Amino acid sequence: MIYGIGETVFDILFDTSNKPMTSTPGGSTFNAMISLGRSGRAVSFISEVGDDHIGELTRSFLKANGVDERYVVTRRSMRSPLSLAFIDSAGDAHYTFYKDHAHDAIPMYEIEPRVNEEDVLLFGSFYAINPVLAEQVKYVVEQFYKAGSVIYYDVNFRASHKGELKAVMPNVIYNFEKATIVKGSDEDFGLLLGETDPEKIYKSMFESMGKVFVCTRASKGVELFYGKEHMHVEARDIKPVSTIGAGDSFNAGFLAKFSRSIEDGERCFSMESLEMNVKEGVEYATEVCLSLDNYIAHR
Repeated sequence: MIYGIGETVFDILFDTSNKPMTSTPGGSTFNAMISLGRSGRAVSFISEVGDDHIGELTRSFLKANGVDERYVVTRRSMRSPLSLAFIDSAGDAHYTFYKDHAHDAIPMYEIEPRVNEEDVLLFGSFYAINPVLAEQVKYVVEQFYKAGSVIYYDVNFRASHKGELKAVMPNVIYNFEKATIVKGSDEDFGLLLGETDPEKIYKSMFESMGKVFVCTRASKGVELFYGKEHMHVEARDIKPVSTIGAGDSFNAGFLAKFSRSIEDGERCFSMESLEMNVKEGVEYATEVCLSLDNYIAHR
């Protein structure tokens, strides 16, 4: 089973003339869960929604896409978060968020059935380091860590949170230490560490920790590191319609491929196997960039 923990946000997309184009449930881990559900993977999402129409819509959307939502809590006094995404001429999104932070707290409970080493946890973005949520997130992460599960951490750190970096950095380091696989963009690490060179980042941060390190570089492709080995995977040459959900879809593609190897009894971290995971991630991300959707089409 692939578990994900993260927020739900209802996205409203605007075109270059600031006219609304479409709306859809979203959120970083949420988007990946939908793509994984559509690809036929067994997935379960841990989150919360407001007790409103958007919350009901979000729950229904999870179910319709094959995602187990038993751990999605409905907050009786909370309004579901909204995101306004303004698409520029390059297909990149610029966000404005509206969130009910006073109620940002999932309950600390045991995941049932008990997780084990064949399970995977996906988490990331500011949700994973938000001081308001830190104890709840760590409580869940510790369950997977103690069980020997694979933990996939997507940094996904936005410039809008740079002023909070000092306060959240201990949580970032905690996530680095607990993760089996760390994925982030060169832009993420430029903001976090002041360094964008993937090899320098790996050697200074992750090689000694024994982590799998995946660094995405937009059109420049993906750099993959593990042990003493390094591999480059090319990006597809496309003109994006929208980059919303591209990184999330990459995570889904990587984990879709990885989870199949677990099912086959091969929890493998060879570079050959990891390369196949990255290539699947690139395919998922490419598909999403060529549409206005946050997730892949049904497989």
